[in-house]
Amino acid sequence: MTTIDEKRVYDDKAGKTQAVVATETGVVVVDVSDDLVGGFALAHRCTARDVAVHGGRIAVATD
Repeated sequence: MTTIDEKRVYDDKAGKTQAVVATETGVVVVDVSDDLVGGFALAHRCTARDVAVHGGRIAVATD
């Protein structure tokens, strides 16, 4: 039987990273750990062409 820890995509031991992705629908923030995708959310609706992240700030290139 699998445990709850085995079913989780990430935990405090493995850590997680937030990735920011530019899409035609908008800016998507994705939680990843190792090679697994956890949660994701549409952070801002727009036609995003590119994103840059620095110091906790996100810059988005749009039309």
